[in-house]
Amino acid sequence: MLLFLSMLAATILSLLRTRSQTAETNPELEQTVSAFLLAITGYLVMGVFLHMSYVRYFWLMLAMADACACVARCQPPAEAQEAIA
Repeated sequence: MLLFLSMLAATILSLLRTRSQTAETNPELEQTVSAFLLAITGYLVMGVFLHMSYVRYFWLMLAMADACACVARCQPPAEAQEAIA
């Protein structure tokens, strides 16, 4: 249980950090990160009231959320993007 909760906490904290970092520089990425936060929260709330028979989609969503945070970390800073353009 501790490993499951720590995995969720790491993903959610990574998404929150990414969301705050990209709020002004890349609003499209910030909206994507917000959508993943909402999806994870909604799925966890649904899991409390319903059984988790579709848990494979939860793992897929968690992996996609981690990939989104990883892509956001690999984005060059706004100054570098302006210099390229």
